[in-house]
Amino acid sequence: MNVTEHLSETAFLTNESRSRMVDVSKDIYAHLWVTPATKKIWDDFAAYVYKHDDVELSIRNRYYLENLKAFLQEHQDPVFINIAAGFTSYPFLINAPCHCIEIDYQHVIDFKRPKILEWQKNGQLPKCDLEFYGTDLTNKHDHEQMTAAFKHWIGNRPSFVLLEGITYYLEPKVLDQLLKLIASTQTKGSLLGLEYWTPDIVEHPVFIRLEDYFEKRFHYKKGTYHLIDDDFIRSLPNYDVVEITDVKEQEQIFCDQTILDDYAVGLPTSMSVLRKK
Repeated sequence: MNVTEHLSETAFLTNESRSRMVDVSKDIYAHLWVTPATKKIWDDFAAYVYKHDDVELSIRNRYYLENLKAFLQEHQDPVFINIAAGFTSYPFLINAPCHCIEIDYQHVIDFKRPKILEWQKNGQLPKCDLEFYGTDLTNKHDHEQMTAAFKHWIGNRPSFVLLEGITYYLEPKVLDQLLKLIASTQTKGSLLGLEYWTPDIVEHPVFIRLEDYFEKRFHYKKGTYHLIDDDFIRSLPNYDVVEITDVKEQEQIFCDQTILDDYAVGLPTSMSVLRKK
């Protein structure tokens, strides 16, 4: 599988992490995107930053997968919208009727769509009700187009919208606009999943090494991550908090070990689920 130069290698790094702990992540399709080059990058990342990315990302995937499955069991004619979906496998891991929309940059969609169709054709991926949508979250015109798309997708239907692995890469204004768009279209009882890093992470040794690594390897400038706290989550209008948790807490549920009890070895990552009022 040839990866285009403008497609971030970090997307496949995430897949390698999920595929290394399938018993936790339950992502039995993550390996499809992994290349020998990805494995080398993962080893480099593990040596430089931390060696438990597989634990953390598998927990994160499992947490939102279980929440999504529970939501689908409780609602008829649901919609699942994954914003900045990357190469996650949620639509193929659920066993319930659901219209799934995967949103990402157009070049990501253009790369991903034919591969998924090919794998579905040869039986490596199951068929599902899946729609792709290419957009730039920072573009005003694209934002207006996506607002109309959200209204079309959701209508009066229950929805689960997920922002995983994206909040810290968005400028505050862009994230606020996106959250307002979601709130304006979701129906009562619908869910919003938000994964994020809190401001105190800047002093964590793993995060310090991560910033340094991404600046040196991928030219992502230090100090540009958007960090939000739990109070920001609690203060979101039109939503009630269902749960605020983190990977360390969820490790006790999904894993046999408690590696993340050691503060210095993990990357503090927060996860939340909110319900539309």
